Amino acid sequence: AAAGAPAAAPGRAGWPGLRTRVLDRAMALAPSSRILLTMGRSHLAEAGRALGANKVRSSLSTLGILIGVAAVIAMVALGTGAKRSMTDTISKMGSSVISVMPNWWRAHGHGGGGREFAITRLTTEDAAALKRAHPAIRRTAPVYWCSVALTANGKNWNCSCIGSSPEYAEVRAQHPSVGRFYTAAEAQDRARVILLGRTPYRELYGEGVNPIGQVIRVNKIPFTIIGILPEKGSMGRWDPDDNVLVPLGTGMYRLGGDRYISSVDIQVDPEADVDEIVDRVKRFLIDRYRLKGDREESFDVRNEIAMRQAWVQVSQTMAVLLGVIAGISLLVGGIGIMNIMLVSVTERTREIGLRKAVGARQRDILFQFLLEAVTISLLGGTLGILLGTGISWLLAYFLEWTIVVTAWSVILAFGFSAAVGIGFGFWPARRAARLHPAEALRYE
Repeated sequence: AAAGAPAAAPGRAGWPGLRTRVLDRAMALAPSSRILLTMGRSHLAEAGRALGANKVRSSLSTLGILIGVAAVIAMVALGTGAKRSMTDTISKMGSSVISVMPNWWRAHGHGGGGREFAITRLTTEDAAALKRAHPAIRRTAPVYWCSVALTANGKNWNCSCIGSSPEYAEVRAQHPSVGRFYTAAEAQDRARVILLGRTPYRELYGEGVNPIGQVIRVNKIPFTIIGILPEKGSMGRWDPDDNVLVPLGTGMYRLGGDRYISSVDIQVDPEADVDEIVDRVKRFLIDRYRLKGDREESFDVRNEIAMRQAWVQVSQTMAVLLGVIAGISLLVGGIGIMNIMLVSVTERTREIGLRKAVGARQRDILFQFLLEAVTISLLGGTLGILLGTGISWLLAYFLEWTIVVTAWSVILAFGFSAAVGIGFGFWPARRAARLHPAEALRYE
């Protein structure tokens, strides 16, 4: 270039040549991709013919994978549903709660007999004072338990009665599904108002009836119904819905004739160290009552949070166990595929030798037999997903179990079935691909 002339853009003269090379490469790859597509279709058609030639054998192999995948779907759905049901039940009982109650001791008399008594008793003043035991304590609710006889609508029912303060609604998640909770003024006046649990409500009135404002007799004393408690759900033999709720003073003095409470429910911050709070509560009561020696065990502080976490852990373990059992059935189905493919390789040895003699490569034979195994697995996996989902919904409908079919369980089962086909089909396919043409042709 002449002096002072602008320099050409670097590499600009090479653009036409680069474009030509790219186009040539693309044109060269196009026939290759078409060839691969044609070969894939040919192998798939050949796999279909081979499986169709042995319909019973192929159907049994597919059935093994089908049962395995259906078991995985149903078992995982059952385990996940049990875990969710347990979690929901725990949340309904109130989260982050510890409870304090008197610890009962037995004293032995001279005649060998004995009687139970509590060294100390809890009072409403204790419940109020426990708020100062630890900064993470949100609220406390004194609780009084007794048994009552209900009479309403010409029917009778015996159940438990809970007397507590208005804070009980927050501590135990007892916000009424119908009606309202009693107020602080009603609790102060020992008002004769009552909230029915779901079980006595159904037994005395039946579903669809609104009893709010009606009079019910509790131990022959008239009470006014102001609300229906939310349903908690059965927990084995214990029915948490089989109770009624009244103001604390009403339960203690009008129904039970007692001046001591049964326990104190304490709600704490979810992020707090619960073990530390339990120790602080124990120490607070020991200092408050000046207890020494064996008398330091006069109060029992129950960490309900740890107990409920243990229940969730049990449900998680059960879900894993059910999944492992279902996975074993899928593994057995995979072994069936491997067995069938080995038999197929033995029967088609001469065919393999002939194909290799006319130019088939090892990878063609490998891909052929591997495709047959994967086809069986994917077909069985698809049918198994449908069957497992159907079984799950039938269990939920007829047995009223909590069943949860998640997307990840379906993906896991389908992917596992494909992996089973590839894993258990690879060895027979590799064995077929490594056969020597001359030996294969001489095989009888």
